[in-house]
Amino acid sequence: MSFDRLAALEAEWRKRPPAHWLIAKFLGYEEPAPVEYMTPEAAQAMFEATGGRIDGIKSIGG
Repeated sequence: MSFDRLAALEAEWRKRPPAHWLIAKFLGYEEPAPVEYMTPEAAQAMFEATGGRIDGIKSIGG
């Protein structure tokens, strides 16, 4: 697709958005937030602060 055709398509979508965009907006749908993974340093700090125990998680063999 050429840049000119893409620009024309985007201009058309601004005037007449695709139906799924309109329905999502009407229903108040929002995209999920991007997943943020814990860094190794943060995991180590958490394990040190909790003594390696996490509330609600039963230890193996205990």
